Amino acid sequence: MKKVLSTILVLSLFILTGCSAATKDTIRTVETVKGKIEIPNEPKRVVIDYFVGDALALGVEPVGTTYVYKDSVFEEDLKDVPSINGDDAYGQYSMEAVTKLKPDLIITYSEADYDNLSKIAPTVLVDYLNMSTAERITWMADVLNKKEEGKKLLADFNQEVAGYKQQLQDAKISNKTITLMETYSKELFVYGNKQGRGGEVLYDLLELKAPEVVQKEIINGEQYRSISLEAINEYAGDMLMIGGWQEDPMDLVGNNSVWNSTPAVKNQKVITYDSSAYIYQDILSTKEQLKNITQSILALYE
Repeated sequence: MKKVLSTILVLSLFILTGCSAATKDTIRTVETVKGKIEIPNEPKRVVIDYFVGDALALGVEPVGTTYVYKDSVFEEDLKDVPSINGDDAYGQYSMEAVTKLKPDLIITYSEADYDNLSKIAPTVLVDYLNMSTAERITWMADVLNKKEEGKKLLADFNQEVAGYKQQLQDAKISNKTITLMETYSKELFVYGNKQGRGGEVLYDLLELKAPEVVQKEIINGEQYRSISLEAINEYAGDMLMIGGWQEDPMDLVGNNSVWNSTPAVKNQKVITYDSSAYIYQDILSTKEQLKNITQSILALYE
């Protein structure tokens, strides 16, 4: 009897040890703004929202994402990927839709949805407001267990950035100031470097200068601000870059006397952009924005 019990005990220890080893092989812990989170070592069913382009660039195809705006760089790549917005394309996340996708990892930028998403699968929050592109890609590559891919991606990206900066320096444009604006629902906004729309490209990557008030109060402060048309000159740089969210920005500013008296407008130093394509900040979108913005700026000074 004692021999049987001893055998059972040894087998039990062997099984427990094996399970523990298996767990170590399949689960790991990552650091996030929400603390340490246990995630799959090799995630197979990833749901990711706003920064889906980062996952694609690292070679990960998601099983679900949010609504993809028209003319985004990955519109075609994601045409068959289910949306987690439910029936309303622009609406809140549908937890039922996410659950049906059976994710083993969720990557979100939405702190408002974090708790509910965490009930479905291991969830990590992207602390994007406090991350540069390089920091975010390094972190994302760790989360997705794609560290080597992340290193190569960043090396290529940094080389591209350096090339575009050199083009602007050669054209003696690097010392010019530029203001990023967008209209929405007949209101005019000035943006900083952390709210998409090419802001990070302008101010962080190409290292173009913002007017002093934009740098001090928006880039170093609230990140975006609604302004009156009468105040345009207070925020306007040597160049203006303006888009309209689902509207033509010129419908608001085109016939405005203050807008038309701005030196940038009078000197034809205005760039317009497609807000739906420029809403994203992932690395694929950023690469496309880098190219387009650099070309547009160079064209202003030909």
